[in-house]
Amino acid sequence: MRILPPNIDDRSVEQIVQRAKTLAPFYTPEWKPTFEKEPGTALLNIFAYLLDNVLSRFNRAADKNFLAFLDMLDMALLPARSARVPVTFQLAEGALQNMLIPSGTQLSAAAKDNVREELTFETEKNVLATPARLQRVLSIVPGEDKIFEHPTSFDENKPFQPFTGANVQ
Repeated sequence: MRILPPNIDDRSVEQIVQRAKTLAPFYTPEWKPTFEKEPGTALLNIFAYLLDNVLSRFNRAADKNFLAFLDMLDMALLPARSARVPVTFQLAEGALQNMLIPSGTQLSAAAKDNVREELTFETEKNVLATPARLQRVLSIVPGEDKIFEHPTSFDENKPFQPFTGANVQ
């Protein structure tokens, strides 16, 4: 992950207007910005808006130069691709049959504390959700003729080490 360069100027339009009003008596002592609807204040607001546009372009200059640098090294950006995430489907309590979840089914991840908006995902392939529950987990090592049984803590999402423990063969 690369370190982002600092912005050249972070001022907002309001800050630019306020700074210009503070400096105005030193450059134009005859102008007194006393109320909002006078021509001088209108010109000042137009200037602040244009300066804000210029500053936003200056702040993006480092990214543009970085891309030009990568171009010079003959490096290309990776193409955009979809995000992938593992998901779990749970059938309704008491369901007795498998349920087909077709490809293209949309899922959403709820927004968290108003930090980000809700994310939407789609399944890539058909998925078969089943009401079956795992009863046992076994690891088999055919070359050594060993079978290892693991604890049933997999229901609680606790990790376990495969291919270890007592050989039940």
